[in-house]
Amino acid sequence: MKITTDIDSTSRSRLGSVFITLSFIIFLIPFSFDMGGDGLSGNYSFFLFPIFIWLLSHKIYSPDQDTTIVIFIYVLIFIVSTVYQYQYYQFADRRLVSFIIFLSIFLFLSIKIDSNMILCFKLALIFVSILFSVLTISNFYSLGGNDLGFSAKGDVGSQRYGFVYIMALWVIFYYNPINKLFQPLKYAAFLIIVVGLMLTFSRSGIISLLGSFLIYAMNRFANNKVNIKTIASFIILAIASILGYLIILRLFPVVFDFFGERLFSLETSSGASTYNFEDTESSEGWRLYMMKIIGEFILLNPFTGSGFLGSWILFDDLSGSAHNQFLDVLFRTGIIGFVIYLWLLYRLLRFLKLNDPSLFWGFTGVLIYGLFHETFKLSQGSFILSFMIGMMMQKNLSASCHVHHTALNDQGS
Repeated sequence: MKITTDIDSTSRSRLGSVFITLSFIIFLIPFSFDMGGDGLSGNYSFFLFPIFIWLLSHKIYSPDQDTTIVIFIYVLIFIVSTVYQYQYYQFADRRLVSFIIFLSIFLFLSIKIDSNMILCFKLALIFVSILFSVLTISNFYSLGGNDLGFSAKGDVGSQRYGFVYIMALWVIFYYNPINKLFQPLKYAAFLIIVVGLMLTFSRSGIISLLGSFLIYAMNRFANNKVNIKTIASFIILAIASILGYLIILRLFPVVFDFFGERLFSLETSSGASTYNFEDTESSEGWRLYMMKIIGEFILLNPFTGSGFLGSWILFDDLSGSAHNQFLDVLFRTGIIGFVIYLWLLYRLLRFLKLNDPSLFWGFTGVLIYGLFHETFKLSQGSFILSFMIGMMMQKNLSASCHVHHTALNDQGS
């Protein structure tokens, strides 16, 4: 009888894990709708997951005192900006929606996140990244493959998903299969996602990947964690990288031509400068221009920013974005809200470094990516950040409960 009960319990646990993983995969799938000429991220189905858990467990966890204060300050920014920015009253509905979406980063701190759910989160990152990479590769070849030339950037490229690939790559990097027969699958999955990342034709993706791995290598050497095993790992990684390079060069030479000219060269094939900071028509010139006008806006609205409205309010056609996650938050929340946001990211970084190196380095890569594009503003980014903040809060609450329980025991003895 006991054996049967254990089998039933195991089956339910596995079904639960499959359900959670599939749910997380759905949350990571991006889709957008048009508003004012811009494609707005629209898959916020992850809002439903905590509600489902609340109904199932009949438990809602409360944030710690610091987080409660943070949420209160953001609510205050919303209320004050809504009242005094009368010129934006016609956008009251969009302000409210943007505010709710912004606060969604705290949504998962209200549920219990255990090790199994974290595993499901990592599996979802890997599965969805492989899926989108394969679909992108298929689309690339169906449209003409390498014959597309640099026009492939517009035909198959996208900067809206590269940071998810970065997270998945670091999860795979830290994965150590128990059965060595699975080792080739690990390398194959890594290679497929790298190809997917390169086919985004986004320079920020390559910078984020190389930057996070460079910081990782420097960190290993700085902390004197270099031993025979580390050296052997770097040698294996170097060999695997060379093999991966040769495979990608053979199958997708256009991506090396593209990044060789648009990222690692100071001049294009036409002789023009690759980086032109004075021309607002160029990618880097537009970003510099956005930094300027957002800075001017913040000088006039230092405490509230735009009150969670996007930078599109700066333009007559109500179209545009900051193209930088940090600038976007600064514009939406003002200086105080921005400083609090940075503090929150710092807390999360510190927590991940102590508790989960794969997510720590993935998150580091995403932060680098955020210097060039919005990340956590997008629905898939909001879900990733919300889940990891939930991880952090649950760990802190567990630690507090443990300390409190120990103190009670000490008093009793």
